[in-house]
Amino acid sequence: MDFIPEIVLLLKTFQPKKIEIIGNNKISDTKINLFFQYVKDGEIKTDEEAMMHLYGNNKESKKNYNKLKSRLKEKLINATFFLDLNSTKHTDIQKSYYQCHKNWASTKILFGRGVKGSAVILAEKTIKKAVKFEFTEIVINLSRTLRLHFATMEGNKKKFNHYNNLLSEYMPILQAELKAEEYYEKLLIHFANSKATKSELAATAKIYSQDLKQYKNTKSYNYLLNSHTVFVLRYEIINDHHSVIRECAKALIELKAKPFSLKNQLFGFLIKQFSCYLKLGQYEEAKALVVECRDTLTEGTGNWFVFNHLYFCLLTYTKDYHLIDQNVSRVIAHPQLKFKNNRTKETWKIIQAYTVFLYEARKIDSIEKQSKFKVGRYLNEVPEFSKDKRGANIHILITQILIALARKKYDFIIDKTAALSRYTSRYLKKDETYRSNCFIQILINLPRGNFHKDSFQFYAKKYIKRLQEAPLSSARQSSEFEFIPYEVLLEYVVELCKE
Repeated sequence: MDFIPEIVLLLKTFQPKKIEIIGNNKISDTKINLFFQYVKDGEIKTDEEAMMHLYGNNKESKKNYNKLKSRLKEKLINATFFLDLNSTKHTDIQKSYYQCHKNWASTKILFGRGVKGSAVILAEKTIKKAVKFEFTEIVINLSRTLRLHFATMEGNKKKFNHYNNLLSEYMPILQAELKAEEYYEKLLIHFANSKATKSELAATAKIYSQDLKQYKNTKSYNYLLNSHTVFVLRYEIINDHHSVIRECAKALIELKAKPFSLKNQLFGFLIKQFSCYLKLGQYEEAKALVVECRDTLTEGTGNWFVFNHLYFCLLTYTKDYHLIDQNVSRVIAHPQLKFKNNRTKETWKIIQAYTVFLYEARKIDSIEKQSKFKVGRYLNEVPEFSKDKRGANIHILITQILIALARKKYDFIIDKTAALSRYTSRYLKKDETYRSNCFIQILINLPRGNFHKDSFQFYAKKYIKRLQEAPLSSARQSSEFEFIPYEVLLEYVVELCKE
């Protein structure tokens, strides 16, 4: 009981006002709870809407609203400390990660308030868990704290030496982890706003990979995760898909050997293997990974959307069109989609457009669940001509033409190909968008061939040949760049042309 009375005394001395959390208050008509509920239910999306709902339009509205918003923020932050860490959605390592960090913060507070007995008990309990789950920073921080305590407060040489040795053991591990993180982040920063490969980074990635070999005896999961990611990136950058698959396999073996589940970390390597198999045309190998990928996922997370994107590609590459509508509908209907970043939302809008085209081209029997997709509005969209969005713009423009062709809207296509001509001349070169460049040039020749099969193919033959000479397996582009292989789309374009 030593622990409990000591904490109770602390709480009695420093009586907390009340736990400021949100979401379970019995009084539901207070403004702060109304605000929370409005946001939760999606009734308000902007500050202006919230202010009008809560205060109306008067000279004090903005001032009162800003105070209320500040209070809500504080309550939401406080609520994060009361999350259900024992949820079945969390793996053992996730639960332990949150608990160790909460305990670390509590330990610092207890030591700071002079409640040293309880602080030591909590710190020693936490450090054992941190060692078990390889939380290097927590081990180091608590070792320093406990080493100081046993040196200055208790004069306990045995425990001082224990934590001093623990600190000496984990410092080199932290150094290795920090170096792997640094190299990983230095490479990833180039991909943050673009998924295109960066061939000029190949030499740098090779140097980083070689430098990390000095830490080959480090086996903490954090080091393994980041170092293997660097090794994989080295080959991703030069489109060496076989080497990417090999390096991912090495990472998976080491991470799976850990005595705790690292399913979220495993996904990163599994999905890279999956995408490489797609590019190499090894579809059976990709299919073999589907179940394993899904076993690592929690529905509605970012990784779940990424996987389903590539799974859509697998279905189109293997022409398993009968499975597409069910897969796409499930993702589009998921409530978490509206909270994802613009790139994710745009990706799924484009996937819907390709799904509609497959239906219009009579490759899918029914897309009743896609009825909310407004085709007319989509066809009238004018993509913003900016380099950072050119990947998405390419597919918006392509799908607009494909859907219009299936609906025989030839005048629309004539107008749109003019925009395509400007787009390709300004932005598309023989780089990571080369295959897209070729396919767009093919589509531009539709009006020139008066939408007739033979004439169209005659005028487009130069670009058709170039597309054939640059297969997807050798393309300098991200593996998920083509939602449907352009060679397949070309087949359907020809089918939809006039005889």
